This record gives sequence, structure tokens and C-alpha cells, in this order.
Amino acid sequence: MVALKSKYIPRYTQSDYEQWEGKWELIDGFAYAMSPAPITKHQIINGKIVRELDEALDRCEDSCTAIIKAQWRIDESTIVIPDCVLVCY
Repeated sequence: MVALKSKYIPRYTQSDYEQWEGKWELIDGFAYAMSPAPITKHQIINGKIVRELDEALDRCEDSCTAIIKAQWRIDESTIVIPDCVLVCY
């Protein structure tokens, strides 16, 4: 079996991404279909992680915050939706 060379796989941008239906992430111009919503156990664990981060950040002097599931546009060809994000200003 021969793998496709990346030059033959279409590359996309933010304007393409904004037109799509369903759950997608765009990484370096390549589209990735995301799985359905996480199961309850996953969400509970993610909530605990964010809570622990948030409590630890009470001592942060840089106005840091922990956020659950936020769309992050890194550049025109990379848009991801991580389960939790740590933002420091």
C-alpha cells in the first residue's frame, strides 16, 4: 500500500473552515474530522483538570486563566478546539 503524498492532499484556510458543517479542526491546512461529543467520563475528568489549573492560577501574577473547550485560531491554516486551554497574558 502506498501513502498519498501531501502535495496531492487539498490544503485549506480559515475561510474554507468557516463554511464547513460538523466538527472539524484545521492543522497546517489539513482538515481533520473530529469525533462526536466526548462521553461523560471524559467531561468529568476534563472539568477536574480545569478546576485544578484554575485553583493553582489563583497565585498567578500574570492574569492567567484556564478555559474549557475554546476555539483557538493559531493562524490562517490552523484552527483547533482543545479540551482545555491555559491562557497567560
